[in-house]
Amino acid sequence: MSIREIKAAIAALSPAEVANLAAWLSSQQAGDGAVEEVQEPEANQPDPSVYDLIEDLVGSVEGPGDLSTNPAYMEDFGRSPMR
Repeated sequence: MSIREIKAAIAALSPAEVANLAAWLSSQQAGDGAVEEVQEPEANQPDPSVYDLIEDLVGSVEGPGDLSTNPAYMEDFGRSPMR
């Protein structure tokens, strides 16, 4: 969202909504009294991978490591179930 769009959205707010927004912004102020700047992503940046999105969760659960390192786990991999 550009600054122009933000200004237009704020101009469309009722006085009560402006008061609520001002109160919220006050609660979000950093320790130095300035509202932290939101960085817009660059248009040419690729979308993050699933790994990028869950990177903080990797290793947080118990269980076997990479199943492909144990040949027994891979015995029937890719075969159709028998009917």
